[in-house]
Amino acid sequence: MNNRYDVLDIFKLIAAIFVVGIHIGPLPNSESNVVLFLGIGRFAVPFFLLTSGFLVHKKLMTLPSLAERKQYTWHYLKRLFKFYLAWWLLYLWLIPLDWSGHFRFKGEHGLRLVWSLFKKYILNFFTGSTFQGSWYISATILGGIIVFVLLNRLNVLTQTAIGTIWLAILLIVLLKGKNIPMVMTTLKHIPNFLPAESFLVAVPFLILAALLLNMRAFSEEYLSCC
Repeated sequence: MNNRYDVLDIFKLIAAIFVVGIHIGPLPNSESNVVLFLGIGRFAVPFFLLTSGFLVHKKLMTLPSLAERKQYTWHYLKRLFKFYLAWWLLYLWLIPLDWSGHFRFKGEHGLRLVWSLFKKYILNFFTGSTFQGSWYISATILGGIIVFVLLNRLNVLTQTAIGTIWLAILLIVLLKGKNIPMVMTTLKHIPNFLPAESFLVAVPFLILAALLLNMRAFSEEYLSCC
């Protein structure tokens, strides 16, 4: 495989098509849209996160010094933030409107209005919302800070253990959270927070990407010896 990873580019294109399909439902049969896009198409986001993590981890492994790795990491995160900001500005005029097209801040004044604006325009960077900026980009930024900055000194096995436990807990929250009082109580205190559309999804897949990279390196080394 060459350095540009053409195969990954092909799969990223396929995943992007599925993401578009999730949002517009292009097929005339609604059941087909549910099965193909809302079902199978859900592989797209984890795939994008694994791909991003794989390529970033690979680049970091080629940098000899800690200073160079830090510089590359922050350059990568800053570049992502520029994309997020562009998306945020694009949807800026839509934020005051709800799904029905009505002004969502009607009747709010003074500090209450300031707080509502702050939550919609600023805090949603952390909770994730496409209409304040792409949740995927903000999730990758926050996940990248956790994985590439806070956890970067840990070895692969420790990171893998953290990623596996994190993913297991996340799946429990997503699949059984409505039956867990503590989860529901926590979500009630965090406005507009959707765990499936936040950095909580990004962290385990960015971590597990390092495991895939090391498995690939091990398999290549094993094949070269045989």
